[in-house]
Amino acid sequence: MAVNVGLALLKGNDVFGDVVNVTSRIEGVTDADEIAISPSVYEKIRHLHDIRVRKKASGVELKGKAGCLDLYTIVWRVDESAGPAPPRPSREQLAFATGLHTNLAELVQRRIGSCAGRVSPRDVAVSLDTRSPDKTAVLGATEVEGLSQGAIRFALVRVRADGSLGQQYPLDHPGVIAGHEEVLESSRGEISLADDPQVAPQHARLTQLGDVVYIEDLGSPLGVYLCLREPHQLKDGDIFRIGQQRLRFATHRKDVAHLNHVSPDHTMIFGADEEAAEVASVIKLNSKDKEADHYELHFPETSFGRSKGTYTFPDDPYLSATHARIKLHEKDYFLEDLGSRNGTFARIRKRALARDGDTLMIGKQLLRVLSERVGTAEIERD
Repeated sequence: MAVNVGLALLKGNDVFGDVVNVTSRIEGVTDADEIAISPSVYEKIRHLHDIRVRKKASGVELKGKAGCLDLYTIVWRVDESAGPAPPRPSREQLAFATGLHTNLAELVQRRIGSCAGRVSPRDVAVSLDTRSPDKTAVLGATEVEGLSQGAIRFALVRVRADGSLGQQYPLDHPGVIAGHEEVLESSRGEISLADDPQVAPQHARLTQLGDVVYIEDLGSPLGVYLCLREPHQLKDGDIFRIGQQRLRFATHRKDVAHLNHVSPDHTMIFGADEEAAEVASVIKLNSKDKEADHYELHFPETSFGRSKGTYTFPDDPYLSATHARIKLHEKDYFLEDLGSRNGTFARIRKRALARDGDTLMIGKQLLRVLSERVGTAEIERD
């Protein structure tokens, strides 16, 4: 079996892209009873210590492809030795395997010229599944416009305490890692946040996909947060931040038989079936992820703030007077920022798409996603 991950384009029931061709070529050089993986797959699982990997071969020539690819093997037999973990794949190897390029927008236009110039993230990132396991659309997903004048390049920029922009980190290759490991300061162009103890060694991975940025949480304890720019549908277990408050949305079933089937003198009506209704609440978390307080969502709209709202936190100077609200629409709850000074942040569900101007929170660090248009001449010089 051969496994590869990268850029693919979906048109009707057909999948296009170099990643498909590369996968097929890898399968052609894979032995029986072997699980062969590409550099891009190894890049995604190399931090998972329970998956043993060894290098299959270096510089493998693939039929019909210009260039050579390093291949890896999953060691799945219990009695088989894996040896030391292979070194991290190079940028060139990742680009070869995934089909991701700096001038991705023009590549998209060439591949789907008959699609009237508009592509959705579903089309662009088929093999990098931008939906959560429960099929919830990821936060910040918007349509991607085909660009005819040139490509777009992204960078993450630190936001200082006064709101000004600081150090810039170009997203100049697939799978840029953000974390606090010292090795991230190397010339590989990773994002080192070593001055923040709340950042995990390898906290998040970022890859440009056209004019959006694909973000993956690498299992960090404190997660990756995205600042809301529009109402965000809440699911049971979602965590969000307002000011210094870390809050978890929770739903549970509550027996309401006594509300519907009890007579005025509190006698249960014979034969009445028990019913249950879904009720929601917000749980305040302490630094150890334990419940510190509990707020019921009794009304169609519940607001939070420092001095005004259904629930207030007067000792939190980072909250606006009225900061955010949760609204019930039909059977769904939506979290919405109310124009607060410091924003409302929702923890991403493993992965998300970010747009130009979005703000991420990794540990205590605020990082702005910014883009610039690159002319065709500059792309050719690169």
